Amino acid sequence: ETEESVFGNHRVKGTHEGVPFEYVGGTTSWSRSKVARRCQAFKALFACAKSIIAAKDQVDVLLYFGARLPSVLLFRIIASFRRAVFVCDWTELPFFDRRNGIGGRLYASFHSNVAYRFFDGMAVISEPLHRFFRSRTRKNAEFLTIPILVDSSRFRRAGLSNDTNNLVYCGDLSEGKDGMLTLIEAFSMAIR
Repeated sequence: ETEESVFGNHRVKGTHEGVPFEYVGGTTSWSRSKVARRCQAFKALFACAKSIIAAKDQVDVLLYFGARLPSVLLFRIIASFRRAVFVCDWTELPFFDRRNGIGGRLYASFHSNVAYRFFDGMAVISEPLHRFFRSRTRKNAEFLTIPILVDSSRFRRAGLSNDTNNLVYCGDLSEGKDGMLTLIEAFSMAIR
């Protein structure tokens, strides 16, 4: 059994722990081709918009991950049409790797001061993120801080045993943020 099959979901539609889900783009994985990935993204975006508009049941909340201005505007309009609360789920400071050059900084500044104002609320993972977004959202925007959690059952499915000491790293391996140095330091502390 490969790591991908242990950790990845390959079902396009189904129920997980009692919650129905559907990948409206028709696939659970991205194409290797950049052009094909863009086509997949547009297909998924419009299929998602169509399914929300056509939903027979009441739509209470649209939970959106990301903040690309065109799609934020699209889903803001749909949320208003469906009388749903529009919430952004955000897990890190935006534009971490886009602050290069004056053009990148101007884009990041404009985007940060415009896109987040379309949301009725934010779900963030820490108080620093709450403080960062507080000044970039509407004054009446609601905030929910949800600490980072790891579903330990994913590691049991991978064959890790509770009878041995396991050190698990959940993070990026680049040095753009937390990365290899963090991983090396963690292993160093664990073997002392």
